[in-house]
Amino acid sequence: ENCSVLLDFDDVTKMSILDIQENTQRAIDILDSYDFKFISIAGCSVSGDINGMVPEINTDGVVIRKEFKVWKTIRKFNPNVRFIFGDYGIANPQLSDDLIAPDANGKIRYTIEDSYFVVRGYSRRQGDKGAQVYGLCRRLINSGHYMGPSFSWGDFKINECAQEQFLGNSTNWVSIDTSHHMTYVLAEVKEFEKKIVEEKTREILI
Repeated sequence: ENCSVLLDFDDVTKMSILDIQENTQRAIDILDSYDFKFISIAGCSVSGDINGMVPEINTDGVVIRKEFKVWKTIRKFNPNVRFIFGDYGIANPQLSDDLIAPDANGKIRYTIEDSYFVVRGYSRRQGDKGAQVYGLCRRLINSGHYMGPSFSWGDFKINECAQEQFLGNSTNWVSIDTSHHMTYVLAEVKEFEKKIVEEKTREILI
């Protein structure tokens, strides 16, 4: 009861939601009788290659957060299991921290309900180079997905950048994307857990 188990799916970009869900449920069925403190799931739907998320430059795309949809489904149908959502964040776990990619495209990975909204630019060696991010931020803000500058530190910096008051480098933008992601996911998990409690309460009253 003092130990926990992590179901680590690593990079799930090539896996189907059904496969992840079946593997997770099978593991929970086996582990549940051991009375672990909790069981957690982690996986990452963000591709290591921008082409795997948004195939064309200067376009936007939506990437489903498979690991989160699986967690919600398993959590809903196993309400008495202590099943916790783990998270890799917005960076693919297979990417090396030491990787230098001078031709990397400008991009913003913005977490939305059950998905990521990905705004893709072009190679940082071309055109406006790093300054392309000004336009990327304006595209995000005009997309209808932007939560406003007060939502998180990351959202504040996105608004600053859209007004060309901040530029940042690749490392800064990982931090900005992560700030929004963590704030969003914490609220998302809290809201979902609240619904689980409300449903269990209704069942007891009935």
